[in-house]
Formats: sequence, C-alpha cells, structure tokens
Amino acid sequence: LPAPYTFELHGVELGVDKQVVGKVRRQQPATWTEADGWDVDEEGMIGLPPIWNKRAMQNRQSDKMYRAACKVLDESETIVSIDRFAFFRPTKLPECCDEWITASNIHLDMDPWRYYAIPTAACAGPATEQEDAAEASSCDTPYDWEGDFMKEHNITPFGAAKKGGVKRIQGLFNLVDNKAQDGGFQVVAGAHKTLEQWAYATQHSPLANTAQPDFNLLHWNHKGEQEQIDPTDMCQDSQRITLRAGSVILWDYKLPHGSAPNKSNTPRIAQFFKVIPASEFTPKSLTNRGCVTRPIVQGSGCTLTENGSKFLALKPW
Repeated sequence: LPAPYTFELHGVELGVDKQVVGKVRRQQPATWTEADGWDVDEEGMIGLPPIWNKRAMQNRQSDKMYRAACKVLDESETIVSIDRFAFFRPTKLPECCDEWITASNIHLDMDPWRYYAIPTAACAGPATEQEDAAEASSCDTPYDWEGDFMKEHNITPFGAAKKGGVKRIQGLFNLVDNKAQDGGFQVVAGAHKTLEQWAYATQHSPLANTAQPDFNLLHWNHKGEQEQIDPTDMCQDSQRITLRAGSVILWDYKLPHGSAPNKSNTPRIAQFFKVIPASEFTPKSLTNRGCVTRPIVQGSGCTLTENGSKFLALKPW
C-alpha cells in the first residue's frame, strides 16, 4: 500500500512479521485473495488466534489507554485482553471485487439473556450447584491454548446482573484515518441502558433461542442479504463512528455494536481489546494466563513497563 497506509507504519502484519504470507504480498492488493492465502473472515477479522507482535503488545500497555479505561471503570487494578486486528480491504481499487466487501453487522460480545438470568430454549441457567458455583467467577479460564484468550472476552456468568453486574469495557485502537465511507465501527448509542428490557422482549424469539457465540442482532453478507434480524427496532438507530489515526474508542460491553462495510479505496485497520477488573479473574487463571503470555511477550521483543506488566497480568497488582 502507498504511504501512509503501509503495514509496517501501523504494525499490522497479518499475524506474522513477514512481507509475504503464502502468495499474499503487502504491496500488491491483487494478491489479497483467499486463493492466495488471505486469512481474514467476512467481517474483516484477521485469523482466530490473537495477535502477539511487538506493536500489538506496545499498544496493549499504552499508559493513556490504561488511565482512560481505569477512569471509565472506576477501577485501578485492571487486565487488558489479548485480542485481534481487523483489516477491511479497500473496495474501490482496480484490483478489488465485490467479495472484498465485509459483512455489515450489529452484535453483542456477551449473552444478554444469561446476564439477566432470563431463561431461553438455548439456556435455562446452571443445571447444578457446581455449575452455579463455577459461574461465580466470570474469568476462570485454563489457557490451554491461544483460543482461551478469546474465551475470556465473552464469558457471561448466568445472573450476573443480579450479583452486582460485570464491570467490563471494550475498545479499539484506530490505526489509519477512518472516514464514513471506509467502513468500520458503528454502535447503538445508549442501548446498554435498556438492554434488560430488550432481552425480556426477545426472550422467545428465534434470536434468543439459537445458541450462538457472537450474538449477531443484525447481519448482512457482502451481497447485502440480511441473515439475522432483531425482532425489535432497537438496532435501527445505529450510528457510524469515524475516527482519526491514533484514536481509541471505549464502550460498555453491554452496548450493541458492530461494523459497516468499506466502500472506498482506503483500508480500515483497527486493533481490538477489552479491559477487565483484575478481581474478576481467579488466582489460578491469572497464573495460567501468565505462564502462556510471558514467553510469547518476551519473544515479541516488546519491553514492558511496570504498569504494562501488571496490565497484562504478568505481575500482581
């Protein structure tokens, strides 16, 4: 890509530190195809495991982001997630095709019916006392493999709202100027305040009674065909949020959000994260997390600050 949209400048490296991945070449958009090994899903997310490179780790220990997140959460001891990047291919270059248009969606990264203890056909609640006890900790994860870092993001304890709720925010680093036509973040502003009423209103809908990992409320594929629908009109008022390069946006994890497709000749590049109070993790899960994270961080070449080490759960608060 021509400057200033080089991967090197923004640290987005397709998951590895190489100029060429399979037949994909950074500076040749014509090679950004599935046939050449392009591993980005229909919503623009790069791969399934989280991204561990040096720039990603440096962003995660950002002191400005840490201070902003702590202020929003009203917590000083917090843990940042290890998450993925999004890369929306431009769709108005000569090399582009319609299949490059990302899916448009509004979704939740949590289960609202579990959160408010609203039984559905997909989840009636913990079946045993042991399962109920296990729900007491929202982040008790073994970290047996990299996919567990995705699991910690979306765990929803049954009845969490009746136990004081879960304090958690989501966010993204925006890595290139993102105008309205470039596709990207959209949100249903204020909907987290009425999510419980919405969950009761949709309790018996197909949306609530289909077990799904990402809880798409509205979803359109690259052809513009609607594949999932919210039976209410909550998501009709979604707002597209534009961002300058270097901006960070934070939102409550109960807030319906998603992305709009790219309709320009400029890529959309972003890095996602969540910030979770350290108190939500069990001591065992923090130990396991550190055992997996420490050698990978050391191998990335990233020098951690004192706060960064704690924010990444490599040192205790």
